[in-house]
Amino acid sequence: MAKQTLNTIKNWFKTGLKPTQQQFWDTWDSFWHKDQVIPASSIENLDARFDEKADQEAFDALLQNVNNRFFAYPITVSGTEEYVLPWSGELKAIFGAYGNFSVWLNGSLEQVPITFTTGEDGKPKEYRFTLSGIDALILIK
Repeated sequence: MAKQTLNTIKNWFKTGLKPTQQQFWDTWDSFWHKDQVIPASSIENLDARFDEKADQEAFDALLQNVNNRFFAYPITVSGTEEYVLPWSGELKAIFGAYGNFSVWLNGSLEQVPITFTTGEDGKPKEYRFTLSGIDALILIK
């Protein structure tokens, strides 16, 4: 069972040449069979790639932090034609000066047209959006 280089194998199978039985066997022994388990040590840089990954605990903590921030202000709307969201300083501090609104509908996020209402100072006072009676979860992001 001898592992051979590709160039060696190619030379055995050149036009007009006939490999020996041992060369033929060595050819097959030079490759992995689907029924063989490939040892992790035989995969180049696999350990280094795993070292680059976040451990599960760190990933879960990050995901929880993002979820706590992103879903801190879910607004459940049921059967409302128009919904008004006052733009408070608290929301501005969390989401920035303007929000993008999406509706979770039929398994996907869809953008919702927004009408901005501004105060006398020209700053956002509230956002209005029409949902046409859709039961939805509004996400501020």
